[in-house]
Amino acid sequence: MTLRWCCKVGEYYSHEGRVRSSIPILNKLCTRPEGSSNHQFRKKRLIDSTSYADRPLSIFQASYIVNILRSGVSYCSGTILSNSIVITAANCVNERNVNYIILSGSLSRHQGKIHIIKRILKHPRFNPRTLTYNLALIRVFPYFQFGLGKLNQPIPLHSPVYIRPGTPLSFGGWGCVRTIPKILFPDELKMSRIPLMSRQLCQQYYREAVQIGEETICALDKNSKVGSCLGDEGGPLVRNYELVGVFSFRKGILNGRNPEIFTDVRNPGIRQWITSTMQNITMWVSYPRPHRKN
Repeated sequence: MTLRWCCKVGEYYSHEGRVRSSIPILNKLCTRPEGSSNHQFRKKRLIDSTSYADRPLSIFQASYIVNILRSGVSYCSGTILSNSIVITAANCVNERNVNYIILSGSLSRHQGKIHIIKRILKHPRFNPRTLTYNLALIRVFPYFQFGLGKLNQPIPLHSPVYIRPGTPLSFGGWGCVRTIPKILFPDELKMSRIPLMSRQLCQQYYREAVQIGEETICALDKNSKVGSCLGDEGGPLVRNYELVGVFSFRKGILNGRNPEIFTDVRNPGIRQWITSTMQNITMWVSYPRPHRKN
């Protein structure tokens, strides 16, 4: 099997096959190879060396998280907002002519129910260079099935209230769990807890390198035990089973040096865009074109 690498600033791709969307359950997928080149700015996933990371995880604890695949390879995470809508980072689905699909209802990075993507709507103020307003809503098919004992459940947006810095929030996904000596990806979903940070302190960390606006929220483990890693973008930041933020990026490689940056869904403007777009996107139906009369 041939392997093709595409590397550019801020991105890491590997193409090892394509998912067959004709089957209802995905039993096996190719994974990214363990080795990778070094980058100054990389996609991330939580690396957690605390005891919390060793606890067994049930799918019912993370039934709102889905796996976004790019050309058959686990690439980002997303969050279920309704029976047909997933929210993720816009730069996770920003490429044209690329085959994106979604896997749901499984802890495994290689298994799950397949959902095809019918429509993608990125935030109108999304900037792919600065990654501000890094949000996208995705309409999927078939729809998610909710109810008692179902493997998928939606999660509500967090109320627009103040959260004290230092509050531990949950963050999960399928990104790498180790980068040295080689990159290692988990077979199953991992979840960790990371303390919230004030925007003012976050800006002091990044100085002029990144502008921390009202649309962002930051988190940082100063003990360097929890941090993001390759493949983390789009993952949910959660408090009390409510969505607080969507992971956008972090500059630097070492944990504890720079904060993780999320798009804050409590922001009034962002919250309004999400709710209004969800109403509009679910009303759009594709009808067959009428035959022209000769």
